[in-house]
Amino acid sequence: MRSSNSRLLFLDRLRAIAIIMVVCVHTFAYTAELSEHTLSILKFIVLTIAVPIFFMVDGFLLSQNQKKIASITYMSYIKFSATRLVVPWVAFTVAYTLLRYLSEQYNIVNNNLIIGESFTEVVVNSYAAVYSSQLYFLLSLFFIRLLSPLILLIAGAKKIYVSAITFVFYLILYSLIKTDINYILHVEGGQEPLLHAFWGLQFYLFGVVANRLYVEGGLENALPLLSLLFMVLIIVFLKIESIFMNIVIQYSYLAWLFVLCFKLEAVLSAFQMIGENTMGIYLLHVPIVLNGVALVVSGIMISPEINFLLIASITTLLSLVITLVIRKVPYAHFLFGERERKSTAECKL
Repeated sequence: MRSSNSRLLFLDRLRAIAIIMVVCVHTFAYTAELSEHTLSILKFIVLTIAVPIFFMVDGFLLSQNQKKIASITYMSYIKFSATRLVVPWVAFTVAYTLLRYLSEQYNIVNNNLIIGESFTEVVVNSYAAVYSSQLYFLLSLFFIRLLSPLILLIAGAKKIYVSAITFVFYLILYSLIKTDINYILHVEGGQEPLLHAFWGLQFYLFGVVANRLYVEGGLENALPLLSLLFMVLIIVFLKIESIFMNIVIQYSYLAWLFVLCFKLEAVLSAFQMIGENTMGIYLLHVPIVLNGVALVVSGIMISPEINFLLIASITTLLSLVITLVIRKVPYAHFLFGERERKSTAECKL
């Protein structure tokens, strides 16, 4: 059985891959020339589990640090989570909303989302990430952390099957209610945070189960079996596409990549710096960096596929560089939700 205090470098590699996937997802809007076949393959690779990874990792870490979290008051943990998640959400939501307003005021963008709308509509749209599509995740994760006492009970169950059954129960429950909650909470053109919290909780609980397997040594020999299962499921999925198969494929892919990063931790060490700075990259890459890079790369058209790779990779690296520069500014770490620079295992995005 592993100690809960060991540094989990493989999670940084996993987060690094996830943030690259997120950047790729946003890059699709700037590479319309991609063929339908290529686009479908790329979307499967990066869209299927990009954000679920972040929910899963946070669930894993909550379970990993359950004794430490349980030793402090609920309000202390929520205050910490608000600093980590809500503070950067407020700062960047205000900044991107103001940027959008100025862009409309000076006719930099073609369509108006703010000018002509009421103050209430602007506030609702800001909350729902209409002006900054990636920011919903921060509030969604905060909403899930509000449930930490309940999740800690699940994570601390003596038998792993209790955690596993809870995960499966919620997965089924969400499948049954998602249409209704989507109808109630959906905001046109946005990413409503509470709606995505309901969605993300399934992956959060999956992370709790993954931690139990990790602590109890259940991941050591799982890679060959998961690799074979994943390949078989893809073949089946190509023949029989259904909602059930979509779910099975998604979780198989998620589990396979998780175990892959666990087994190949040293090989993936080049991703370490990206993994330690995913919060900054996540907050900064859209809209300014991605728009600027796409504008330059599109002017030197090589092929849609190469342009896609160039835009995504340059955007990721440039966002990383900007993040590292900002970190050198006194007190700027508050923008990324940090009281001070945390150790690798404590960076939760």
